Amino acid sequence: MRIKYIIFSAIVMVVLSGVVFLNYEFKNSSEAVTARNNLQNIKEIEIGMDTTQVLTIMGHPIDKRNHKGELFYDYEIPSGLSLQCQIIFDSSGLVTFISPDPESLK
Repeated sequence: MRIKYIIFSAIVMVVLSGVVFLNYEFKNSSEAVTARNNLQNIKEIEIGMDTTQVLTIMGHPIDKRNHKGELFYDYEIPSGLSLQCQIIFDSSGLVTFISPDPESLK
């Protein structure tokens, strides 16, 4: 009976250490760090900035597309959040829209 208890305890400890390790790795992966940084950096973006200024602050987006004369930059956000991190530029390359609103994050 004592051997079964020792084996069971060892298995539980291995499983728990694996869960802790995986959670640590997920929270500290480069993607997770980048996503958290994006929410911090977007606070510095202002309406009227150009694409060069935005790229200097935010880095390169994970998705970039044109639609009806507007340029959309999408950035990664932390897992589990139900919002988007997006910057939209007009046809002259100036920021017209920021999501989430930088003021709401301050």
